[in-house]
Amino acid sequence: MTATIIDTPKKAAKKQTKLGPKVDHLGALNAQISALTKEADALKATLKESGLPEIEGKIYRAVISQSSRSTLVADRVKAILTAEQVRACTQSTPTTSLTLYGL
Repeated sequence: MTATIIDTPKKAAKKQTKLGPKVDHLGALNAQISALTKEADALKATLKESGLPEIEGKIYRAVISQSSRSTLVADRVKAILTAEQVRACTQSTPTTSLTLYGL
């Protein structure tokens, strides 16, 4: 399940339910996660830019490694395969998503 915070759509206000506090808690958690993710990303960038292969703190050790990753480019595959072949290679799974709007 994914959760996304986006601007509030202009719709009529809906009445709050007993689950309203859980929605507010989720929104607060998402805001904290976003701030922590930005902070962690900045720290990771600094560590990677150090050029050191390993950095040790008092509690944790960071190991920086280089690798090469290969990915399949779906648009190119679709250009090569027929529509029927693409359908045969496509897997669909049911999903439930949650979108969080700020009020």
